[in-house]
Amino acid sequence: MAFLAAAALGALSLAFRRGGGLPVKLPLALAWLGSGAVACWGGWLALASLAGVDDIARRPTPAMNLTYAVQMIVGILVVAVGVRFLAGRAERRTAS
Repeated sequence: MAFLAAAALGALSLAFRRGGGLPVKLPLALAWLGSGAVACWGGWLALASLAGVDDIARRPTPAMNLTYAVQMIVGILVVAVGVRFLAGRAERRTAS
């Protein structure tokens, strides 16, 4: 939950330029680390849920599989926001 909050806070800070006094490195690091952790953990759990389990009580429910997929999607979306931010910043730098 902390990594998801860090990813969201970092991405929102980058996207809406909140906290003007903050160096760009801090929200960028929050978004990068948070989204990486969320996407990788969701991917790992989704991959593990595909493994066959003999005991039906130990199998992941469809809601759990949906949660794992959403974790991966959120992590990838936050990375996309970061890439967009960096591309825009590089474009502004080369234009000036």
